[in-house]
Amino acid sequence: MLYQSYFKKNKVNQLILNRKINWFFDIKSIIYNKIDNKLIKKYANQINYDFAILKKKNINQSNNIRKSFLSKKIKFSEFIKNDKNFKKKIINLIRLITKAKSENYLKHFIVHGSIASEDYVKNWSDFDTFVVIKDDTLKDVKKIIKLRKILKKIYLKILNFSKFQHHGLIFYTESDLKNYLSGYLPKEAMDKNFNIFRNEKVTFFQNKKKNNISLEYIKKRKNFLKLAVKKKLYDHHTINNNIMKLPVKANDPYMFQLIYHITSMLNVPILFLDSIGKSSHKKKSFKKFYKIVKDKFVIKNIRKNENLRKMFKEKQITNNKIPSWLIKKIDVNYFLECAITLEKTLIKINKIIQDTK
Repeated sequence: MLYQSYFKKNKVNQLILNRKINWFFDIKSIIYNKIDNKLIKKYANQINYDFAILKKKNINQSNNIRKSFLSKKIKFSEFIKNDKNFKKKIINLIRLITKAKSENYLKHFIVHGSIASEDYVKNWSDFDTFVVIKDDTLKDVKKIIKLRKILKKIYLKILNFSKFQHHGLIFYTESDLKNYLSGYLPKEAMDKNFNIFRNEKVTFFQNKKKNNISLEYIKKRKNFLKLAVKKKLYDHHTINNNIMKLPVKANDPYMFQLIYHITSMLNVPILFLDSIGKSSHKKKSFKKFYKIVKDKFVIKNIRKNENLRKMFKEKQITNNKIPSWLIKKIDVNYFLECAITLEKTLIKINKIIQDTK
């Protein structure tokens, strides 16, 4: 789960490289937990080396399934028709992306999620993306480092309208599109989107192998949460080694981590559906999930996290201190209940997989 650890391993495959890239270009490693220039160069060289190794490998792509989705370039005049003050911040970000000539390094830059579907929560919703790095960028260490510098400017702009953004742009490579692994962002997630570069049809080739990345992610999240509850330490999305202590209390300086946790629980429905081969757009995933999972405990917990999200529309959070009204909504057993929710979800997934064999 802590993707930085992959740099310490000699093994390289497509998924590991994807995780290295997403950590290296992530908002946490660039803004929150800065790494020095020596390490930046070391990691950039490793990404470049791993990419070259994988390019030499012959991956059988003959049975991959061709898929595609349409994406239209954003029209500022239509986008800014309502909520102008907030959307101007997003437009300023897009103008920076264009001005920084990021298209020299990136093939696709597509925005999806609540910003694209316009059901966002101000200062809370993340800026969700599908971004493809050009293979030529990964062949050049200087370009890799330059892209990281551009991303720093981009992330600072994102923080102007998404104060607690906990992840960076989500990256894939051109090579990833030719062998798109199960568990990567599903096509269904792109139902609502807009394009920063151009109008285009994005095509990728889905790998048919049943590497259940979404299932593995839920397992890791469950194991992490159980350990966090046991140790009373939530050592994830930590800023400057300030580990969140459990149970949380009013005015604790962990709002960034807590919002990350709530967001991760709200990803359970879409991960569940992807795990059983029924990928969905996130907005539609909750009803589908509740209908299939049929577990009162699980449903209650996910709905609790949904309600917490809705409350952010009414309550403005201005700093990293956990407000007292939020503590009243999450009791001392909240994190344990979340761990149990993931455990029960895994049991249901495994039963469905077994029943379909």
